[in-house]
Amino acid sequence: DKIIPSICNHQNDLFDWIFGSKISSKQLNDKMMNKLLIVSVQTGNVHSFIEILSKRYDISNEMANTLYNIACFKGFYRLSKIIFRTFSKGRQHSFSFNSAASVSFGNLSIFKFSLNLLKTNKKLENAFILAVKRNNKNIIEYFFEKVVGKGFQFSLKSANKALNYSVMSKSSDLFIYLKEKFEGKCHISFNFSLIGDSLLRQSCKFCNFE
Repeated sequence: DKIIPSICNHQNDLFDWIFGSKISSKQLNDKMMNKLLIVSVQTGNVHSFIEILSKRYDISNEMANTLYNIACFKGFYRLSKIIFRTFSKGRQHSFSFNSAASVSFGNLSIFKFSLNLLKTNKKLENAFILAVKRNNKNIIEYFFEKVVGKGFQFSLKSANKALNYSVMSKSSDLFIYLKEKFEGKCHISFNFSLIGDSLLRQSCKFCNFE
C-alpha cells in the first residue's frame, strides 16, 4: 500500500526500494502495473513511470492513449512527449487526437504536439470550440495562424457554435476577433438573421451587451 503514496509524493528512493524488493513479480500483474502507471502520470512522476516501464510488460494501445491523454489533461507537456515517443517506437502503438485533452489545460505546446496524432476535421473543430469556451486565446490564435488552410477548414456549423460560445466572455473582443477571422481568413459568410436570435439569447444570459 505504501507504493502509491511514494509515487504521489515523488519519494523516488522509497519507490525504488518498494518496487525493487518489496513487491513480488506475481503481484506485478498487468492490472497492478496499469494502476501504477496511471498514478504516475496523474501525479507527473516521470521517475516512477520510467521505472515501471522498465519491467517491459505489454501495454495495450488503449492504455497508451489513456496515459497520453491524462498527461495532457494535467498539463504535463514533457511527460506527454515521453509517453508518445516511448509507445510509438517501431509503430507499436497508434495515438488518436483527443479534442478535450489537447486544449483543456490551455497549454499551447501540448496542443501543437497533439497535432502529430491521428486526427479528423471534426475532432479539430471540437478542440477549437472547447478552446473558445475556455477562452484559450493562444490556442485560438494558433488555429488561424497555423492550422487553417493546411488540410483543415471550419464548417459554417462549427463557426456559428464558436461565435455563440464567444459571447459568454465578459468582453466582446473574442466575438469580434472570431467574426473577423472567420469572414476574412476562412471566407465564411454568416447569415445573422438566422443566428442572431441565438447570439442574442447567449448575450442576455451572460450579460454581454457591448
